Amino acid sequence: MYLQQDNKKEFIQTYVKTSAKALYQIEEWIKNKSNDLSEVSWPRHTEKSSEIDVIKEISAVQTNSATNIEKNKLMSVKENLKLRSGEATTTQVLTVMSAGSKVKVLELGKAEIIDGINSNWVKVEVISGKDRDGKEIKKGITGWCYGGYLQ
Repeated sequence: MYLQQDNKKEFIQTYVKTSAKALYQIEEWIKNKSNDLSEVSWPRHTEKSSEIDVIKEISAVQTNSATNIEKNKLMSVKENLKLRSGEATTTQVLTVMSAGSKVKVLELGKAEIIDGINSNWVKVEVISGKDRDGKEIKKGITGWCYGGYLQ
């Protein structure tokens, strides 16, 4: 990405995938110190190609609140979702559950904003599902996942 400022073009390293409109907003933010980052797409922690867990808590971005999560509720995984040993992105990944996997919520954990979604970490039991490679996940395995990706 290049930034035109004072009739000079400067190269700026690209770290986010975004639309031309959002790119313009980023350039304006740099130039004018304004910050409407509503259309910036941060790398997602659930992408198969990336093992990097990205947590962004940005007050300028409107957050979605996942309020339908409650103890003992049966839920489905919306998209590939890491099942972890604890309620943090720094804990061990036990498996990656694919979209459609069924889980039972055992416990509500701490609230956090991840990828612009406001939800809780939840301890779940896998009822049925496959991992991202298509292999069956052992029924009854328990772990923690981010509730914002359950429905």
